[in-house]
Amino acid sequence: MERHCAAAWKRPARTWSSTRTATGSTIPPNSALLACLQPGVGLVNGYKTERRDPYHRIVIGKLYNAVVRWLFGISLRDVDCDFRLIRRSWLEQARLQSDSGVICVEMAYKLERLGCRIVEVPVNHYPRVAGRSQFFRWRSVLATLSQLRSLYFSRWTPPAVQESVAELPSK
Repeated sequence: MERHCAAAWKRPARTWSSTRTATGSTIPPNSALLACLQPGVGLVNGYKTERRDPYHRIVIGKLYNAVVRWLFGISLRDVDCDFRLIRRSWLEQARLQSDSGVICVEMAYKLERLGCRIVEVPVNHYPRVAGRSQFFRWRSVLATLSQLRSLYFSRWTPPAVQESVAELPSK
């Protein structure tokens, strides 16, 4: 799913782009659609009200969420929730680079720094009924850790901040 999201988010075709899991395990309420109608909202992000996964996935998910929120100063409750609606204009400003699950962290990190207005909505989470998670494979885990490290050390600043810093006179 992450590579598909990365490609779609880098070339959004509509005013709003959306994601949700292919297995249908997250179902947004109608309030998510209403949140889009609020003036100035750039991101509607879901958070799972109750995660219905095996215990080890719940623990790993909470740990991952806590670590990336702390490392990147992200305020979202559930950085990795599979439901979000993102306004195209904000996606274009964020210039996302990741092509793994880190794209969710990169998106939240950059949108918050750009000043995007974010609304969080509760989503129902249901057990996976088909297929298996593709994340818990060494290649995926290593790619995620590598991209998290790169994002952390990139010290990304919004374009407006970069321009104003460049205009400061040198001493």
